[in-house]
Amino acid sequence: NVAIALTKNTSIAVAFSVAEATSIMRRLQNQDASATFPLLLTTAAGYLVITLLISFAFSRLERRVAVVR
Repeated sequence: NVAIALTKNTSIAVAFSVAEATSIMRRLQNQDASATFPLLLTTAAGYLVITLLISFAFSRLERRVAVVR
C-alpha cells in the first residue's frame, strides 16, 4: 500500500515539475526568442538526467532489497 501511494504521489509531483519547467522555459523564451532551441535542449537534457538518476537509484535499491525465491 505504501509503494502504491508513493508511486501515485511521485507521478503527481512529476506532472507539476514538468509544468513548472515548461513555464520557466517559456518565460526565458519570451525574453530571448533566438534561444528557443537551446532552451528546449537544456530542459529536455535536464529532465533526462534527473529521470535517469532516479531510475538508476531505484534499480540499485530493488536489487538490494529483492526477495530471493
